[in-house]
Amino acid sequence: MIALTTTERLIDERPEIAAGAVRAIVRAQKALKADPSLATQIGNRLFPADEAALIAGLIAWDAPFYDANISAEAVAGLNKFALANGLTAEPIAYDRLVASQLRDLWTA
Repeated sequence: MIALTTTERLIDERPEIAAGAVRAIVRAQKALKADPSLATQIGNRLFPADEAALIAGLIAWDAPFYDANISAEAVAGLNKFALANGLTAEPIAYDRLVASQLRDLWTA
């Protein structure tokens, strides 16, 4: 599950920035699903050649799981983990964890 973390303040005061970030993630996932070799181009700029050559294969392997949607089930799982490990005292509501007002951008 991909997650981009920000503050409610940014979403409330600068929703265009939050929306732009979501659109960029969705576009990147679609592009990499269609052509995993795109990752090699970026990898070549960031990593030694031997490591960069491996990136497209990893992207191709993971691409079927690329989905910007964060489901209620995923949040329930996060809550279960957080509760079991003492990270929270009670479950956190889906709409407090996920900017559901941007849902149309990640489900398009």
